[in-house]
Amino acid sequence: MTNAKSAADTNPKVAAYTYTPKAERETETKANGNTVTYDYFLDSLLRHSLERKSNGTVVAEHTIGYQGNLNRASDQAKLRNADNPGAYLENTYAYTYDPGTGSPRRSKPPSVAVAAPPKPKPTSTTPTATSTTRPSRTSAPSSPSTATG
Repeated sequence: MTNAKSAADTNPKVAAYTYTPKAERETETKANGNTVTYDYFLDSLLRHSLERKSNGTVVAEHTIGYQGNLNRASDQAKLRNADNPGAYLENTYAYTYDPGTGSPRRSKPPSVAVAAPPKPKPTSTTPTATSTTRPSRTSAPSSPSTATG
C-alpha cells in the first residue's frame, strides 16, 4: 500500500502485507521499516501480534484472550517506553461488557515499567483508559498503538 501526499510525491510512504491461506494478515512491513507478525486461533481470532524494528528490537507485543462468546476478554500489552529507551511498559487490559447494551468497557491498572536500564529520570505512568468502541473479532487490528505511530 502506498500513501502519497499527491500524485507528484517523490517520497511516498509504502507498506507491504502478506496473508495466510485463510486471508488473515500474516505480516505487515510498515513504511518506517518495522515489521509486525500476526498469529491467530483456529477460528481466525487474533491471538498475538509482535512489532519489531529492522534491528530486531521489540516495539510492541500484544497477546489477546477471548471469552466463550468470542468477545475480547484481555490484551496483555508490552510497549517500548519512549521516555526510557530499553525499557518497556507492560499492561493487561481487561474487557467487560454491559449486560444490557453489550457495550464494551476496557480497563487496566497503571503501567509497570520493566527491563529498564538504571536512569535518574523516573518513568511516568499511563492513566487508566476507557474504550467505548466494540473490538473487532474478525479482522487484524490496525497498527498496534506505539510511540512510532
